Amino acid sequence: MKRSAFSAAVSVVIMIAMLTACGAPAEVIPQPTFTPLGEAPEVPPAVAIDGTPVTASYYEWIIDREPVTFKAAEDQDDVVLPTVFSDDANAITVEVGSPVTPADFVVVVFDEIDPSGKPVESSAQTIDCLRDADRCTVVTADAAVSATVDARRSSDAIVVVHLMYVSDARDEQQVDHVVGAWGARVGT
Repeated sequence: MKRSAFSAAVSVVIMIAMLTACGAPAEVIPQPTFTPLGEAPEVPPAVAIDGTPVTASYYEWIIDREPVTFKAAEDQDDVVLPTVFSDDANAITVEVGSPVTPADFVVVVFDEIDPSGKPVESSAQTIDCLRDADRCTVVTADAAVSATVDARRSSDAIVVVHLMYVSDARDEQQVDHVVGAWGARVGT
């Protein structure tokens, strides 16, 4: 009986010495749960900004197992953007015509436009819709993924939507990333 008490006391002393010498055990940080995103759409999805359909200004996609690159203009600052009118200067709604949640869903709002009509980089608000729940609410439905973005802006702004999906459309043994960008001038 004395031996058991002695062994227990020694164990406690060793544990205290280890904690003192090595510090307290590190806090266990929970790891995020992985949710499969699904296969990328076969072609770049339709995108609407504040209810108005906008065409892609750029994409790199795997279509019919072949990589395809599209640029609306060689210099992206030269892309002619459609104008979208919105009654709400505090929010932007983006609808993506695919039920698959993209791996990245980023909305950039340029609140200042220079005299030549190009966005001023320093005015950019970048909102990561999959990671910034305070500024973006994402809803997935049967046919689309939509996001409401909290983005206060001036009466004339440029909004760019960046999407990235994971694809094995070219080769099932290799994963590709397909990306696209859609933009519009948003006025009130």
